[in-house]
Amino acid sequence: MSLSRRTIGIILIVSLLVLAAGGVAAYRGWSEMQSAPSVHTAEVSRRSVTSTVKGFGRARPSVEVSIRSDVSGEITDVYVREGDRVEIGDPLVRLRDDDYEAALQQQRAVVLRARADQAAARADTVRAGQNLRRQQRLFDAGMVPERDLQNARANLEQARARVEAAEAGIAQARALLDRAQEQARQTRIAAPMDGVVTRLNVEVGERVLGTMRVQGTEIMRIGGPQAMEFVVAVPEKEIRQVDLGDRAEIVTESFDDRVLEGRVVEVANAARMGEGAIGSASEPEYPVHVRVTSPHRLAARSQPIDVVTDDSNAGPGPPVLRPGMSGEVRIAAASIDSIVAVPSGAVTTRNVARLDSAAVAKHGRLQRAPSGRKDDLRRVVFVLENKTAHMVEVSVGLRSETVAQVSGSLAPGDTVVVGPEDEVARQLAPGSTRSIQTHTEAEAY
Repeated sequence: MSLSRRTIGIILIVSLLVLAAGGVAAYRGWSEMQSAPSVHTAEVSRRSVTSTVKGFGRARPSVEVSIRSDVSGEITDVYVREGDRVEIGDPLVRLRDDDYEAALQQQRAVVLRARADQAAARADTVRAGQNLRRQQRLFDAGMVPERDLQNARANLEQARARVEAAEAGIAQARALLDRAQEQARQTRIAAPMDGVVTRLNVEVGERVLGTMRVQGTEIMRIGGPQAMEFVVAVPEKEIRQVDLGDRAEIVTESFDDRVLEGRVVEVANAARMGEGAIGSASEPEYPVHVRVTSPHRLAARSQPIDVVTDDSNAGPGPPVLRPGMSGEVRIAAASIDSIVAVPSGAVTTRNVARLDSAAVAKHGRLQRAPSGRKDDLRRVVFVLENKTAHMVEVSVGLRSETVAQVSGSLAPGDTVVVGPEDEVARQLAPGSTRSIQTHTEAEAY
């Protein structure tokens, strides 16, 4: 049955309209693809990741002794200045000793008097013994009553007791004399170790409080000739990664062009919180001591101290570190080889419950199905395939300053979106269309 010309015309017109609509739709899609926002991407790779724990710290000698006086008094002489090198036994400070010398002389007189009392008691003992023997002879001859004999014996016992009391008085007086001599000696304070005066807190004429019953006044501090160290506060969530012997890099404010090497030599067992903490008081912090192993010098007014270990840093001589200098410490903590890693900027967080469920089902790879709760936060990266973003849930392991260990439906060679930051953090969604502005190969990061 042949079709009429009119029918054939209608069929042709409809076909042309369908083709035109398809062309418009195709052009619109092509146009949208061409006008899609551009992003920065990188390639998923397999590599080694070293977790870095960063902290801010201040330099101090690894051994530092606080010098305090055991006795109170006015300072009459200060023999050192801040920055001086001292050796053990060198005089540091002298206190006014008039009162202590007077107390010493008084106590010497007490000892002499106690010895005189002992001599008198011994003489009384001799006389009482002689009297007892005489009374014994007279009693044996029947010339005196027994009562006189008993009185003579009692007098001898009393004399002997006075001798013992005098001897105890001498011992007590000698002990007080020794104490007075020690207090007089303590008015002259000497260096207990070799080192450098890192802090001087007093001047001539000031009064200091002794440490007999209280903490006392800190007169100065002496830093030992050992290496300097930086003490940094590590948050609770990162302290488990830090261990003794971990290598560290230190960049100071004064020598920002030099990277000093160091090693972790001490990790606190207890956290510091609130007053006395190194950093913020809002969370527990653990002080970590990082010893500087690069060549350096402890600041001193005399010949500096060189503490040299193994280091390959080049520069115009070892830097001079002064107590209190600030610096950033980067501790190389845990390390894992040959793991799947992405740039740290590729990892973000999305609330799956607030995304289009159809888009998630089509362009999402979740490790577990949506929970149905109002908030369902997931760690994700966005993989770009044919300019379409696919959301992939990942688990994050170790992080370094630039890369993060991830596990999930990712494979080396996948292209992940790493920037701009606003795109990764907020704009990207499953099924989003993006063009590539720059692409970083795996070995470049």
